[in-house]
Amino acid sequence: MSARIWSILLCLWVIYTLFDVTRGWKKIPRMSLGIPHTKSQRNYSTHFYKQQIDHFSFGNQSTYLMRYLVSDQHWNRTGGPIFFYTGNEGDITLFCENTGFMWDIAPEFKAMLVFAEHRYYGESLPFGNASYLPKNMGFLSSEQALADFATLITYLKSTIDGAADSPVFSFGGSYGGMLSAWFRMKYPHIVVGALAASAPIWQFTGLTPCHTYSQIVTKDFSNTSSSCAESIRKSWKAINQLGSSGTCRTMLGMRRLRLGILREGNENYMFREFMSFQGTSLELNHALI
Repeated sequence: MSARIWSILLCLWVIYTLFDVTRGWKKIPRMSLGIPHTKSQRNYSTHFYKQQIDHFSFGNQSTYLMRYLVSDQHWNRTGGPIFFYTGNEGDITLFCENTGFMWDIAPEFKAMLVFAEHRYYGESLPFGNASYLPKNMGFLSSEQALADFATLITYLKSTIDGAADSPVFSFGGSYGGMLSAWFRMKYPHIVVGALAASAPIWQFTGLTPCHTYSQIVTKDFSNTSSSCAESIRKSWKAINQLGSSGTCRTMLGMRRLRLGILREGNENYMFREFMSFQGTSLELNHALI
């Protein structure tokens, strides 16, 4: 199939992804790169905690409001556990409303559920609209995030009646799973156990080759269908062409929609990332080695 036909099909597919015929253009949450957000029947309340911007300096006493969600409808207030979700790179409501396991087991264990938002994501912005300026990004780290979680749990256990002796178990997936595992290791006096799902704790330079994940994904698709893997491989040429031109952006009206997906100078990279988040058929790394 020619690159031109691929380009047309991809443009039409992106438009279909972003447009709901009944309600018009879909709103994509900040920093979510288009992860679908479907309002569920989850029953939770939203709260904010005044958090230290820097947990490791006596000279910086600045604070910000950290968002967290709580569901206590099944909680046994006389010792029931607290299941704590270590929020990762995204709006915490997305994870809360699309997470099944914690909600499934909460009634059985009579647990309170707490979903904590990772700093610099969603509404937990240490410097508001200026949070992403280079000069303000120095406080975005896993160490600071873990300290946020530890401080929040300490606060909750000291202010919620019946929670003082509740054991805390952390849950997380992917980067959130890494945080969950590290949370248990670094703060064993705060959490008694951790579930780290799909946590690439060895995925660091010098420990694991950068393209290992891409090779695994490629192998999975190739084992299912060699033609499928080859089609995906060919599609990246068309995606690169789309990302480097203004054609698709003009069709989508991205500037008018303020999606912030494509920026001058990194169009190819941002467009590939955007496409990768748009559905299972494109969770196919562009490397495909």
